[in-house]
Amino acid sequence: MNLIGRHATTYSALLFTLTALSLSAIDEQAFFEKEKEVRPDLYKISAPDLQNFLEVQLKEVPIICAEDLKTAMEANPDLCVINVLPASIHIDCHITGSMNVPLKELAESVASWNRDKKIIVYCALYECDAGEKAYILLSCMGFTSVTDYSGGIKEWYQLDYPTQGPATYSFLHSKAFMLPEDLIICSQQLKKIS
Repeated sequence: MNLIGRHATTYSALLFTLTALSLSAIDEQAFFEKEKEVRPDLYKISAPDLQNFLEVQLKEVPIICAEDLKTAMEANPDLCVINVLPASIHIDCHITGSMNVPLKELAESVASWNRDKKIIVYCALYECDAGEKAYILLSCMGFTSVTDYSGGIKEWYQLDYPTQGPATYSFLHSKAFMLPEDLIICSQQLKKIS
């Protein structure tokens, strides 16, 4: 390839890179505008409805079981484990070492984080879809290593794995599908109430 050909190829690659960066910025801005619009209803809408609203189709949510999460946390005490439930539930009972970033605050709270950071999200219990919605939001933001612990705090607590808080919510002690009656935390809960 001659000198002109190499420069043309380099110029094309640079132009493509700049265009991609520009599109990423526009997509990110559009995402935050849409997320802000749906934020008040994040706990109420279903995960498929959230994907439709954000106009994305994501692959199946990667999940981790309680035993593997416990092992991972023991091996790496700095592992980023996020409880996406409202603060009152986190205060009542949460996985020892996890942080609370409620679903409605998630996008803004992690906006400056490294997109390659390994993140595990969790919610209340298997039937709760708040963790899946957290995965959707984080994936739309470009996070590349997000996993959902779908058993949630209920399974973790019932396995007698390390938790913090007084654990006064009745759903933690029941085998049945139950969620706090005073808080709407997932779309499945609304289906049961209706």
